[in-house]
Amino acid sequence: MALLVVLALMAVPALEIYVAVQVWHLVGWWTLALLLAGSGLGAYLVKREGLRTWAALRAAVEDRRVPDREVLDAGLVLTGGVLMVLPGLVTDVVGFLLLAPFLRPLSRRALRWGVGRGVSRRAGVVPGQSWQVSRYLRGGPGGPGGSAGAGGSGEADRGRPPVIEGEVVSGDSGHGDTPGRPRQGR
Repeated sequence: MALLVVLALMAVPALEIYVAVQVWHLVGWWTLALLLAGSGLGAYLVKREGLRTWAALRAAVEDRRVPDREVLDAGLVLTGGVLMVLPGLVTDVVGFLLLAPFLRPLSRRALRWGVGRGVSRRAGVVPGQSWQVSRYLRGGPGGPGGSAGAGGSGEADRGRPPVIEGEVVSGDSGHGDTPGRPRQGR
């Protein structure tokens, strides 16, 4: 994993320089205008989409529901903003894909798919069954935010023993009750 990070840290600047030189050959000095416009657009989008995402996150918390989508959107906005503020045409394009509100659902879906594949691989799920993990991640039955809760009957719960809710009553009250059994009415 560390080798992959080192390779990415070397490859991204090299790719940025290559693309900037190619664009320079096509449009000349307008390349600098493109770089400045990308940074300015990034700062504007980060402010606007950041405020929208923050409002959605607060609304989810006030409604007492799990803000999974809102947290994911906040991460995408943050990552996209950092990429757009960095100088470079490639990072501007990737940052715009993460920041644009009409493209963010595609980015969100791609991220969930990639995370689902990674979780499936690490968990030893059979390759044809990774849909179960991705359904869990997007809040399907049995997953976070899903319709089948802790004793639900969703497909994800098949094969699991049912959850039985109850109350534990201590048996050492000194009244001769049998431990582990509920007390009879008095």
